[in-house]
Amino acid sequence: MATYFVKLSNGYKGQAADKCDYITRNGKYQSDTLRQELVASESFNLPSWAPDGKTFFTAADKFERNNGTTFKQFIIMLPCELDNDENIKIAQDIKDKIIGNNKAGIWAIHSKQAVTANVQNVHLHLMNSERIQDATLKEKPPKQYFKRYNPSNPEQGGYKKDRKNLCRKRAKNPEIDKIRAKIAEAINAGYERNNLPIRVSGTTLEMQKAEALKAGDEDRAEFFDRAPVKTISTKQWKKIQKIIEDDNIIDRTQPVPIIPSETNWPTFEKLISTDFSATEVLLERVSLQVKKLKYQFKLSQKNAKKILGKVDELISGKEFREAIESIACMVQNKSANNSAYVNLFNKIYADKTTQNIMTNNIINRGRTKKYQQAKLDYQRAKAKKSTLAAANRLDDKTKKRLELIMQASSKYMQKLAYEIKEINQTPAAKKRYQYIINRLKKSAVKARTKAIAKNNQNKDIKEILQELNKLIKLAKLNQDQKLPKEFIK
Repeated sequence: MATYFVKLSNGYKGQAADKCDYITRNGKYQSDTLRQELVASESFNLPSWAPDGKTFFTAADKFERNNGTTFKQFIIMLPCELDNDENIKIAQDIKDKIIGNNKAGIWAIHSKQAVTANVQNVHLHLMNSERIQDATLKEKPPKQYFKRYNPSNPEQGGYKKDRKNLCRKRAKNPEIDKIRAKIAEAINAGYERNNLPIRVSGTTLEMQKAEALKAGDEDRAEFFDRAPVKTISTKQWKKIQKIIEDDNIIDRTQPVPIIPSETNWPTFEKLISTDFSATEVLLERVSLQVKKLKYQFKLSQKNAKKILGKVDELISGKEFREAIESIACMVQNKSANNSAYVNLFNKIYADKTTQNIMTNNIINRGRTKKYQQAKLDYQRAKAKKSTLAAANRLDDKTKKRLELIMQASSKYMQKLAYEIKEINQTPAAKKRYQYIINRLKKSAVKARTKAIAKNNQNKDIKEILQELNKLIKLAKLNQDQKLPKEFIK
């Protein structure tokens, strides 16, 4: 199912050249791994003094006023169903539609394996200067190009900035809606060129839900009944991605390759203690992938019913068994996803001890977790010493080593306990504690409702699986016979 995602951000003086290197995979971003992710890049509308995008944005960093905006950046999800050539056409189309031919910039397409889904994460980075090049004026050199605009005497100042697509906090900017619609139009044109029945929409989730209800499509309305997925910074994402990759918890054989479970829970504990808000966003993305699969399953069920309604001939027992086994597999996956969510709820929200450790660990920047580890090291060394002594196998060398571990662990625990006490007494810690507790309370209410619903759903799924298994056994007995389609219904 197609995903529509657009993020608009500002870049400031001193950031433009580095961002240009990042999206084109140059400078410090040209490792083999990163270079492989680059599909294509192209500079556009550059002045004659800039041979490439890097030169242009280096000048922006140098001559733009202090704290001035040097570029706007769009990050846009591109269709993973289309090939690179088609996505390049879409990128060029988007650039023409939303930038035009009078603002300089550069775009690049990246493609890498998605973490929360078994597809390629293909996305467009489009960065452009806000400066509108006025063709009626003589081309301005770098120093003047980025000067403040002089409305009374345009020849003396820099080029005027385009302020139409400002992201306002208090009031909605209608220009942003127009930009989103143009991006969706360009993506849909790509799908249409390739005869794919997929479309995306730039409207809000609320509007798409209302449209689905109006059309009588309750399943589609249910899919859009959600909050937009939040975004996190590249730095945050790289931090949690490294933990996930180091612990090797991605399972590409599953419909959703990363789902919290008893096996990988220690990794999720690491993620939560490292960056609580980033982990929340990760779990939101996982939840969205599960919701997508659920919607796709319902859609395939509808399509299957339509096909069966048109077919007059009989279906064999073998074909029927394969169809039922496929459905049973999807139902089992759904049950596993539900169980994983319930387990996650019990681990985070229902377990007060885990909550306290997690909260304190966030407040004191990981010291609680270090204290717990030092305590564990001390206890292990003490237990080993006692066991070896009781078995009369404790030599002087081992005894000295274990005592040193106990001594070092004890000192480290004392140091951490002192630091934790000092941090907890600060006003900032108290404020941070209240903030985290409020966040947990707020998300716990939603999570509890979800967990109860999923737990109840699993009871129904258990009964469904029992019935499906009976049908599979029956179909095996009639492997080579023909079954009337009424039986299938």
